[in-house]
This record gives sequence, C-alpha cells and structure tokens, in this order.
Amino acid sequence: MTSYIVTFTSLAIALAAVWVSTWQVRQGAESTARSNALPVIQEVFSEFRSSEFRNAITYLLTSNPVTIGDSGFSSLPVDWRDQAFRVVYFMDYLGVLVTHNIVQEELIIGALGTRIVQVWQALWPFIEMERKYRARSYAAHGIPPGFLVYYEHLVQRTAELGGAEAATRIQKRRGLHRSVEH
Repeated sequence: MTSYIVTFTSLAIALAAVWVSTWQVRQGAESTARSNALPVIQEVFSEFRSSEFRNAITYLLTSNPVTIGDSGFSSLPVDWRDQAFRVVYFMDYLGVLVTHNIVQEELIIGALGTRIVQVWQALWPFIEMERKYRARSYAAHGIPPGFLVYYEHLVQRTAELGGAEAATRIQKRRGLHRSVEH
C-alpha cells in the first residue's frame, strides 16, 4: 500500500513539474512575442499618426476623383491614386499583421478601427473597380486577382466586433477610463 502512495505521489509531483515547465515556456514565448511586436507596433502608430499619412486620409475622404476608365486605380488622377495606394497598402499591411498574430487584433481595432472602416467605406468603389480590373487582366495569366484581402478581413473583423462601436467596446473591455462631461 505504501508503495502505491509513493508511486502516486511521485507521479503527481512529476505531472506538476511538467505543467509548471510548460507554463514557464509558454509565458516566456508570449513575453518574447510581445517584445518582438513592440517595434512593429511603434512603427505602425508612428506612421498612422504622421502628418503625411493623416493628410493622405483627409485628402481621400474630402475629395472625389473623376474616374476616366475601367483600368482600376490606374484610371484615377495621379495625386489621388498615389494617396490611395499609400493608405490602402498600409491598411492591408495592418491586416497582415493582425491575421498572422504579429499584433493583437484588439490593439489595432481598439485604437484605429474607426478610421480603418471609414477609409474602406470611402474607397470601396475604387477598390471594387481595381478588383474588377485585376480579375479581367490577371485571370487570363493564372494570377490570383486578390487586392486588399487582408484589409477587407480587418474591416470584417471590426464589423464582427461591433462595427462603429467596436473600438469603444474594446476600450471599455480593457478598462479605458474616459473623462465625464459636465
């Protein structure tokens, strides 16, 4: 009987040691991932808050280009096209980072979600025009015509998390305090 108790106790201690070791490795890996993501997050916020990027978004949201054909973004006036590419490729990059868990989805949507969706909605007609152009032009050569699929995924995730209220919901869930208006 005593040997069963010793065996059971030894087994319990061994299982506890394995669990603690696994927990420590997991915590170390998560800590490393967070510290590796920090420079990426810093760069994302730095670019998003730069005056050039903010000006590009404002330009796109306040001006409406006259399209000249059905050649996708190539049909757009050069200035508008350049600003559009700058913004949508950045947003697509954010989608890549979120989709591949390089940065937390809640971090990006909680801080930038409103603007992400606002820009998508404003540029959707031009994105759709580019997708149709690519489908016509690339399909014949066996090239996938995908355009901004990660950005679209990010917009859809924002919608699933509450749409216009997604950022506010995430902020509240994270315990973000806001000043009370008098």
